[in-house]
Amino acid sequence: MLPLLLVLILVLPLFILAAGSLLAPLIDYLRALIIPPNSDVPQAVLPLILIIKLALFSIFSFTGIVLLLLKMTCLYYQVWSCFLGQPHALHTAYHADQQESVVSLFNWNLFRAYKSLTPLTLWLLVTLLLGSALSWAFTTLNILPMPLFQLGISIGLFIFMVTSFFTLLAFFKAVWLGITTLLGDVVAITEPEKPAQTAFERSRKLAFRSPWGLLLYPLYLVFYLLLATEVVLLLANYDIPTLLTLNPKVLVPVFGLELLTIAVFVLLAALKLMTYHDALSRYYRQLEQARV
Repeated sequence: MLPLLLVLILVLPLFILAAGSLLAPLIDYLRALIIPPNSDVPQAVLPLILIIKLALFSIFSFTGIVLLLLKMTCLYYQVWSCFLGQPHALHTAYHADQQESVVSLFNWNLFRAYKSLTPLTLWLLVTLLLGSALSWAFTTLNILPMPLFQLGISIGLFIFMVTSFFTLLAFFKAVWLGITTLLGDVVAITEPEKPAQTAFERSRKLAFRSPWGLLLYPLYLVFYLLLATEVVLLLANYDIPTLLTLNPKVLVPVFGLELLTIAVFVLLAALKLMTYHDALSRYYRQLEQARV
């Protein structure tokens, strides 16, 4: 595990900076496409070389960073699950497998993202398209008679407010699903034969059965907020040429903060596994009591 960890520490900052440099032009292009600037200059076509770079980056990032993260996560949970033992006599013992667990964890993350982000993505897309249409209407349809123009804009603004409200609700639902399915990756790793739907349902069923969850979920929420802040600061203050100069004044804060982040993530992962183990034990004890 240690060689994989060293590779991850060295590659991860470069990966984030490369992703930022490639995605920035794409974000600017999409923003100009949805909300056109007040200019007669035609919208530029996305360069073909950028599309090729994004495609190659997606392939190499998946085969490199994503699989490396999945592999390390599975190894970590596999080691810890050996010390915990069987959660209850009615439940099968943990049996993480290096290959099957990686595939199961990858499928679980895809399924979780689909269940959590699909409604938010659809509502956000509708809201952005409607906002773009309203922006076009403000600048194009003002030649209509004023009462008709005001009526159309009022109806459009009302629909925009409704879709924005449902987008906000979808966002809070996505956050809630992200919290209540936090234990799903433990299911996917320790029981790789289980389908993602089973991990989804079990994680939601066990989400608040252990008192450790009251500590786990706020800590994970704060961790992800700090992680997002760390990524933003990295993209704003550094680039790949600066990092490759091997200047200690650059390397110490970047890799020092990365090591601290990994250490916190490892501790939270251990707390997550113990929370799942305790919740599963409590669930089976309550099931036995209900039978009696």
